[in-house]
Amino acid sequence: MTRNRIAHRADFSVRCACGKVYNTDDTHIGKQIKCRCGRVVTIVRPREEYAESYEAKAKDEQRRREQDAAVQARRTASARRRARLTQWPKRIGPAMAAWLMDAVSVMGSRRPLRRWTARASWAWSALMLVTWVLLITTSESFLPATLLAYGPRFVLLIPFVMLVPLAVVVVRSALVPLTLALAVVVGPIMGGRVSWRTVGRSLPANPPAGAMRVLSFNTQGGGIVAVQLRDVIDRLHPDLIALQECGDALWDSLQALPRWHRARYANLCTASRWPITAEDLMPRGDFQRIAQYGFGGTAMVARYTIASPHGPLVFVNLHLETARKGLEALSGDDGFIPDQLTASRAEDIARRGTAGNRIDLNARIRDRESERAAVWSSRGDPRVPVIFAGDFNLPVESAIFRRHWGGFTDAFESSGSGFGWSKREGRLLRIRIDHILGNDAAPRALGAWLGPELGSDHLPLVADLNSSSSVAAARMPSR
Repeated sequence: MTRNRIAHRADFSVRCACGKVYNTDDTHIGKQIKCRCGRVVTIVRPREEYAESYEAKAKDEQRRREQDAAVQARRTASARRRARLTQWPKRIGPAMAAWLMDAVSVMGSRRPLRRWTARASWAWSALMLVTWVLLITTSESFLPATLLAYGPRFVLLIPFVMLVPLAVVVVRSALVPLTLALAVVVGPIMGGRVSWRTVGRSLPANPPAGAMRVLSFNTQGGGIVAVQLRDVIDRLHPDLIALQECGDALWDSLQALPRWHRARYANLCTASRWPITAEDLMPRGDFQRIAQYGFGGTAMVARYTIASPHGPLVFVNLHLETARKGLEALSGDDGFIPDQLTASRAEDIARRGTAGNRIDLNARIRDRESERAAVWSSRGDPRVPVIFAGDFNLPVESAIFRRHWGGFTDAFESSGSGFGWSKREGRLLRIRIDHILGNDAAPRALGAWLGPELGSDHLPLVADLNSSSSVAAARMPSR
């Protein structure tokens, strides 16, 4: 019975001097077996097997130790990260609080220059925050906010020219509110944007593989653009083109392009590398009756269905009413806001009536037009991509734009860098009123840039939109 148990659990063998072999295992090491020849055999593992077993066990033990050390290192690193995250507010909080307290307490300094520099800095910071709120909430109903929305906003930087050097010399803690105010002015108020997709990058010669390029441009009649249209297309390589204020000469040049599909509605010219299968125009009967009074109602919207290689999409070309017709009592021949207000100009403003009434009426008309345009042009199956391109005559900070167009994705807002000032008039006015938008189903923007100067008071707006690779494969050169 013992022999059977030893044989069943055999792990190694021992040999008697007479040649008899017994199979056994580690549980019997040290025991003795009486051989048939009368000799006594002590059970021990053979030396070579001991070495192999020890080496294997040592390797297994080393591997387990390394695994345990790696697990422990990860746990330690994770614990340290958690500790840093929990300790950071505790460490930075008192330092920040002390810094802010020092910046605030200096307003009570006994030195008048330090005291008033600090007070002016904090007052200007608070004023900029209030200005931002008023700009995005009352830009179409409060005259100062309206003038800021459609006028030169860089004037808000003028106080920094005086306060920053003074703060550096007199009271450096005043740089805290000034930095905050500067960030508000350059960003939310002036429209500065930074995107990792385009920061530091100029407009690429060609869109990336698998992308479609959309071009929107108010050509201001298009006489100059008509002469160089082919060169412009060869330089920018667009797939969809939306032109506003498109004159006859530009339309003739557009028709002369081979392998392009074109459509025209009034001063809106639209071109596509892919077939235009349907056209629809926004009804304007009510607005036409209003337009005769000169306060607005001239908005035009054209909607086209494009048979693109990756499926049908809707391309909307639009030119909405301008705020100029409400602000024309303040505008001059040399720009949207006159560079100089002479005595005769002041008399003319007084003669033409109250600017507030004109601005209010114009704002209400533009609000109705945007509401109609947004709802009408985006109707239909929400799964179909809709791309809007054109001169909206609305900055993104406008209350009208935020109310009716804020639900769409803005190509420049999501992927552009800089200010995107597409409208440049006179010596002062710089504003972004040209936009390329998309609904939820539209391709996401990979980048948005301003194009080159082409003889208009607008600059072209170019956006690369992500699409299937078949779009890039279907790109046809213009000859």
